[in-house]
Amino acid sequence: SADQEGSSLTYRWYQISGPETALPVTTSSLIPVSPVVAGDHLFGLTVSDGLIRSPTDTVRVRMSPDGNNRPPVASIRVDGRNPLTGEVRSRIPDPGTLIVTLDGSTSTDPDGDTLSFRWRQILGPIVDIDGVEGVRATFSPRISRVYGFELEVSDGIFREPAVVFIVIDSATNQVPRAAIQGAGATPLTTTPGGTVLLDGSQSVDADGTPLLFQWVQTGGPFLNLVGQGSSSIQVTPRIAGTYRFILFVDDGADRSVGQEVTLVVSTSAATPGGTTGGGTTTGGGTTTGGGATTTGGSGSTSSGGGRDGGGSSSLGCGLSAASGGAGLPDLMLLLALMGWAVRPRGRRRSDHLGVRCRGGER
Repeated sequence: SADQEGSSLTYRWYQISGPETALPVTTSSLIPVSPVVAGDHLFGLTVSDGLIRSPTDTVRVRMSPDGNNRPPVASIRVDGRNPLTGEVRSRIPDPGTLIVTLDGSTSTDPDGDTLSFRWRQILGPIVDIDGVEGVRATFSPRISRVYGFELEVSDGIFREPAVVFIVIDSATNQVPRAAIQGAGATPLTTTPGGTVLLDGSQSVDADGTPLLFQWVQTGGPFLNLVGQGSSSIQVTPRIAGTYRFILFVDDGADRSVGQEVTLVVSTSAATPGGTTGGGTTTGGGTTTGGGATTTGGSGSTSSGGGRDGGGSSSLGCGLSAASGGAGLPDLMLLLALMGWAVRPRGRRRSDHLGVRCRGGER
């Protein structure tokens, strides 16, 4: 944890979920944890410089009865398609009804344990889920929008989630696509003081409707987003670290799935194809949403809102921990997703939304 002005910090630890674990009262950066009940234990940390308290960062501690149980791996397919290979998009027939199938049958357990399943909706107009505790579930969207669902699989001790975002078009409107120029899996890099241009001008609406743009910072020390509301913004990070941003576009009827970009600021960073330090970098990112988020097991991928993945370390005695950074402007991200922050034309949506921040587990 750090403070940009170099102020001394106080630390507040607390338990978020899992079997109750006694925590000592302390304002120290280190805290001993001794879980006595098997399962997932999620803890939160906030820091304060005496004036402002930070958003919450989280760490998950896992305890198995014999120290050998491994968590399951959750996986989702949509109508037989793998969301990790691209955006999942379907269209409501006119006339007719669209039935979308969510399939968790590709979820696995490395120990061969029997898995239980539970589906829940986390984004979009509320729909009925048929088969909420089955390996497969279905729903029927009535209007165009982005719909999000979480699958949680459990082996009886550990639980693992996967998230999928599905774009539903209709005869009356097609959901726009957010795109950042040069999008790719490789993050942008620059040195402290370097100015970076994030260009979303390649975003498109298939119906030809003019787009509204909104950029949200979800990770790293807070930055001034110069040009907010336009297709491109400039940021000038002065502190080394990992920064994350999401672009949403809106055609006045529907908001897109977010497009995420990661910027790594390091004193040794080399900007691809250009300058470092005071130079300007234009760069890409990765799609947020339209795919499945899988944590645990052999690895992790992310989509749907951008989460800071932290590595795992073995703690012995069947314990492991993984920490991830909650996005800095958590409230702004929440409001942006709900369509209440910088909402154009004075409109508000009644879409159902659930947002959960947790540490990334690998």
